Amino acid sequence: MRTEDLLMELDKMIEEGWSLPLSRGKIIMNAPEARKALKEIKISLPEEVRQAKAIASDRSEIIKRATKDAHAIIKSAEDKARRMMEKDELIKRAKAQAFKMKQETQNEVKASRLATQKFVYEILHHTEELLISNLEQFRKITKNLFKQKYSQK
Repeated sequence: MRTEDLLMELDKMIEEGWSLPLSRGKIIMNAPEARKALKEIKISLPEEVRQAKAIASDRSEIIKRATKDAHAIIKSAEDKARRMMEKDELIKRAKAQAFKMKQETQNEVKASRLATQKFVYEILHHTEELLISNLEQFRKITKNLFKQKYSQK
C-alpha cells in the first residue's frame, strides 16, 4: 500500500476510535491495526523518500541539461546572427563598390564618348577644310583650262 493510503487508514482508525470522557481528546482504538499501519508506513516511507530524491535529482539534472542546451542554442543563434551581420556588411560593401565601379565606368564612357566626338569633329572639320581647298584648286584648274581652251582659238 502507498504511504498516503496507509495514513488515510490510520486517520480513519482515529476517527472511528472511542473517545474517553474527560480525557481531553484521548481515544481508544485497535492498537494492533494501528501498529501494523505504522509499520507499513515505516517500510514504504524510505522507498517513497528515495523516489522523491531521485525525482528531485532527475529534475535538477533535467534543469542543468535544459540550461546547457539553452546556452548552446543562444550561442548558436548569436553566432548565426553575427555571421548574418557580417554577410550583410559584406553585401553592403560589395554593393557600394559595385555602385562606385558603375559610376566610374559611366564617367569613363562619357569621357570616352566626348573624346570620340571631339576627334570625329576634328577629322570632319579637317576633311571639310581639305575638301574646300581641293574644291578651290579644282575651280582654279577648271577656270585656267577654260581660259586656255578659249584663249587659243
